[in-house]
Amino acid sequence: MKAQTYFFLFVFVSIVIFSCKQQSYYEEYNETLLTYPYSDTNAFPVIQKKNDIYPYSRIDGFSHTGEPREWKIVKLENEYIEVYILPEEGGKVWGAIDKTTGKEFIYKNNVVKYRDLAMRGPWTSGGIEFNTGVIGHHPGGAAPVNYKVFTDDDGSAHCVIGGMDLPSHMQWRVDICLPANTAYFETRSSWYNATSFYQPCYYWSNAAVKAAEDLHFYFPGDHWLGHNGMSHPWPVDKQGIDRSWYINSKDLGSSSCHIFGSIDNYYVTYYHDEDFGSGHWSEIFGTPGKKIFLWSQARNGAIWEDLLTDTNGQYVEVQAGRMYNQNSFSSVRTPFKQTDFTPYYSDSWTERWFPVRGTDGVTRVAESGTIHLKFSQDGMNLLFSPIREIDEKMMVAVNGDEISNDLVVMKPSETYNEEFGGITENDKIEVYLGTEKLYSSEDQFILERPDRAEGDASDDPFILAGELEKRRSYERALETYLELLENEQFHLKALERVAELYARRGEIDKALDYTRKVLKVDTYSPGTNFIYGNLQKIKGNLTDAKDGFRWAMRSLEYHSASLQLLSEISLMEGNLEIAQDLAERSLTYNSLNLNSYKIQAIAQRKLGNHRYAEEILRAILEIDPLDHFALFERYLLNPGVGLTTFNNSFKNEMAREEYLELGLFYANLDLHDEAIGVLEQVPDYPAIHYWLAWLNQGDKEKSQGYLETALEASPEFVFPYRTETLEVLDWASKQVPSWKTDYYAALILWNRGRNEEALGLLEKWDEEPQFVPFYYARACLKGLYDDAGLADMQKALAIDPDQWRIYRELADIYNRRNDLQSALEIAEKGHQKFPGNFILDIAYSKALTNTGHYEKSLEVISNTNILPYEGERSAQRIFVYNHLMLAFDSYQKRDYDTALDHIDKSETYPENLGSGSPSYPDFRNQNILRAMIYNKTGEQEKARKANDEIQAYTERFGEMRGGNIYERRFTDTYVAPF
Repeated sequence: MKAQTYFFLFVFVSIVIFSCKQQSYYEEYNETLLTYPYSDTNAFPVIQKKNDIYPYSRIDGFSHTGEPREWKIVKLENEYIEVYILPEEGGKVWGAIDKTTGKEFIYKNNVVKYRDLAMRGPWTSGGIEFNTGVIGHHPGGAAPVNYKVFTDDDGSAHCVIGGMDLPSHMQWRVDICLPANTAYFETRSSWYNATSFYQPCYYWSNAAVKAAEDLHFYFPGDHWLGHNGMSHPWPVDKQGIDRSWYINSKDLGSSSCHIFGSIDNYYVTYYHDEDFGSGHWSEIFGTPGKKIFLWSQARNGAIWEDLLTDTNGQYVEVQAGRMYNQNSFSSVRTPFKQTDFTPYYSDSWTERWFPVRGTDGVTRVAESGTIHLKFSQDGMNLLFSPIREIDEKMMVAVNGDEISNDLVVMKPSETYNEEFGGITENDKIEVYLGTEKLYSSEDQFILERPDRAEGDASDDPFILAGELEKRRSYERALETYLELLENEQFHLKALERVAELYARRGEIDKALDYTRKVLKVDTYSPGTNFIYGNLQKIKGNLTDAKDGFRWAMRSLEYHSASLQLLSEISLMEGNLEIAQDLAERSLTYNSLNLNSYKIQAIAQRKLGNHRYAEEILRAILEIDPLDHFALFERYLLNPGVGLTTFNNSFKNEMAREEYLELGLFYANLDLHDEAIGVLEQVPDYPAIHYWLAWLNQGDKEKSQGYLETALEASPEFVFPYRTETLEVLDWASKQVPSWKTDYYAALILWNRGRNEEALGLLEKWDEEPQFVPFYYARACLKGLYDDAGLADMQKALAIDPDQWRIYRELADIYNRRNDLQSALEIAEKGHQKFPGNFILDIAYSKALTNTGHYEKSLEVISNTNILPYEGERSAQRIFVYNHLMLAFDSYQKRDYDTALDHIDKSETYPENLGSGSPSYPDFRNQNILRAMIYNKTGEQEKARKANDEIQAYTERFGEMRGGNIYERRFTDTYVAPF
C-alpha cells in the first residue's frame, strides 16, 4: 500500500550523531555595513503634533548617500541555523539563515538604509522588529537598546533585548533564544506595566521575507481585516482572485491584510520554485493576529525597493500580533477595538521562527514542524519538514484504521517523504508524531466569532471615550467622559475613568473628588477603590490608601497589584516582615509581578537577611536578565562591588530616563538614600539634578549645588514628562526663580493637557529667554495661528534664524491665516538659506503655487530630490496641480496644443518627487480638460474617449471627492513629515 522515500540515511552513524548533544553558541563582533545615516533631531517638543510619543523627539534628516559604519552584531548559531541581531538598531533580528540550503528565511538587508517610516522618523527594512506602545513602528526602533547575551545549561544561546516605552513606562523584553539541535529560534516576549494606570496593549512582531512571483502565503483564516476593522473574504476575494499568491496582488496598491478566522496560530511564506519557505508559530494564546503587508507592485511601491535597500530586492512584511488587527481609529465602529493592559500586570508569550524545506506547500504547521498532504490519482504524499531532531514513531490512520506506525529518526535539516496509495482527500486522515497530533481532517479551526458590527459603536460616548483613552488621546477622552456625565451623572464607570484621567494629569485632588462620587454610590467598587488607594498613597494618607486597596483586592483584576501596594506601604511604615508577607501573597496571583519581588528584596536587605535577598535578586534576573534594580541591590548588599556592572547595564539611547525611573521607584518608597545613590550615577541631566536637589534638602549646600547645576545646563533636548517631577520643579522655582524651571514644568503640564497652567508659567517670562523651543511651545499653547502665537514664532526666528524648522512653521501659519504673500516670502527665505532641504523646497513650491506662480513652482519642485515618508504625495500633487493650472490657463487662451502638453506632463511621475505611478492613477481631472479641449476642436471621438475613461474610473473607484480641480483651490495646506 505504501512506498517509502527518505531524504536521510537511516543508518547507525546517524543515530550516534543524534545522541551527541550539540550546543548553540553566540558571538559578538563588529561589522562594517554601508549605512545611510539619519540626523537632525528636532529640539522642539513633539507635543503639538505627536503627543502620544512624547518625550521622544522627532528626527528629520536622511541621506541619499551611504557611508561605512561599524555595527555591533550578535550572532546566535547552532548546527542548523544562524540568527543575526543588531542591538544598536532597536534590538531587531537583522536576518536568519538556514545553513542546510544557505537561504535566508528572514530577509537580511546588506545595508542599513534609514528612511522616514517610523513614528519618530528613522526606520530600516529587513529582519524582525518588535513594536509596542501605539500603532506604528516604535520610536526606539532605530536606537540602541539594553541587551545581554549568554548560554544556558541546556545548550541554548540567548540574546535578551529590551527597554522602557517612555510614555507608558512599560518595560518590554524579548529573549531571542536559539535552542540546541533545532532549526528554529524563539522570541520570548514579556511586558510589565510598572504603573498604577491602564496602558495601551499593542504588540506586533514585524518580519521581512523576500518578495517573489512564486511566493504563496499560507495564512489560516477565512477573512482579512483592514486597519479600519472592515472584513473581507480570504483567500479568494469577491472578484474570485486568490490573494494568497503574491503575483495576484499586482492590481492592488500597497496593502495591509490582517488574516482572521482561524484559531490555528501559524503562518508560512513559501516559494514554490525554490521549494523553500519561512514559518512562524506560537501557542494558542500567543499571537492570534496575522498580517501581510505588501508594497504596491506598481512603481509607487517599487521605488521603496531602491529607497530601503541597494541590492537585496523588494521585501514583504509578515507580522504576528496580540490583537486581530492593527486598528486605526475608524476600527472603533467594528468589533476590533483597542485593548489595554491592567496596572502592575505582566504578560509573556513565545513565537517560533523556522525554515520550511521540500514540502511543496503547506497543509498545517504543528509544534514540531510543517506538514503537507498532497493528493493525486495515485494516492497521498505525506511531506514533513521538522524543526527539531526526531526519534519517534509517525502514525498515520485513515478512516479510523492505522496504516503506518514506523519509527522516524531524522535531523531538522532533512525532509520526510512518504507515499500512500489509494487515499483521497475525502478520507478521514490523522497523522501523529509520537503523542503530538500533526494533522487531523476532522479538526475544526475556523471560528464563528462575529466579524461585523451592528450599528456604529462610536455613537456611544462611553465606548468612544474608552477608545480614545486606550490610544493615549487622554485629553479628548476626558472631554468625552465629562460630556457624557453631564447627561448621566451616575454613570459610575465614566466617573471612575475620569478619576484615573485626572490622576494621570497629576490633578490628585480632582481625581479624589471623582472617586468619592463613585464611593458615595458604591463603596465596594473595586476599580474606584484601586484608584482611591493610589491617590491617597500619593498624598501620604497611608491609612486611607490601605482602606482602598483592601477593597480593591476583592477583585481578581486588582488582587495582586493591591497586595503589592499594601506591601509597599508596610515597607514605608517600617513593617518589614509584613511587607515581605504581603509581597509573597501578591506573587501567588501574579508570579511575574516584578515590583513584589523588589519589595521582598528590599525588606530582606533591611532585615539583614542578605542570603535571602540574593536569592530574590536571582529570581528577578531569571525573569528579567536586564533588570537594573537587581544589579543595584547587589551593589547595596556588597558595597564596592558591582557598581560598574550596574552602570554597564544601561546601553540604550534613553539611559538617563531609566536611571530616573529606578531612582523614583526608591524615592516613592521614601528610600531617599537609595534614590540618591542611583541618580548620582548620571553626570549630566537637568531633570536628575533637580531631583537630587530635592532629595538632598537636608544638606542645604549639596542641594543648592545640584540646583545650580540643573539651572546652568542647556535645556536643549531635555523633555521632562513625569507628573511626580512637577512638585520638585515647583519647589525649585521657589528656591531660585528661573525660566528654565518653568519651561520644564510647562512641558509636563502641556503633555498632560493642562494647557492654561502651562501657558501661565511661560507667560511669566515675557521675552527674557533666548531659547527657540521656549517660544515654539508658548506659540503652540497660545494658538499657532493666532496673532499671539505668530508673534512668538517671529521672536523665535529673530533669536535663531539658522533654525530651518521655524521657516516651515511660519510658512504654514501664514497659509492657515490666508496671508499667502507672507507665506511665500518666508518660504523663499528658507529655501534660499537651506539649499537641499527638500521639506523647505516643498513648502516654497507650495507657496509659489498658492500665489499663482505655477511655472516657478515647477522649476523648484523639479530640482528637488525628495526622500519621502510612507504615503508622501505632496510634491507629486503640487507638480500635477501646477501643470493642470497651466493647462487650464492655456485652454482659456485657446492655446490647445500647449494645454494638451501640460496635461500629458501632469500624468507623469518624476521619481525625484518621491512617489511613483500607482496601479490605477486617477486621471479624471486630466480627462475633464481633455474633453473640454476636444469639444472645442471638434474632435468628438477623442472627447468621447476621455469621457468614457472618466466614467469607467468613477464606476470602479467612486465619485471624485470635492469636485474637479478646476472648481476648487489647491487644498493640500501643509507638508508635515508626520
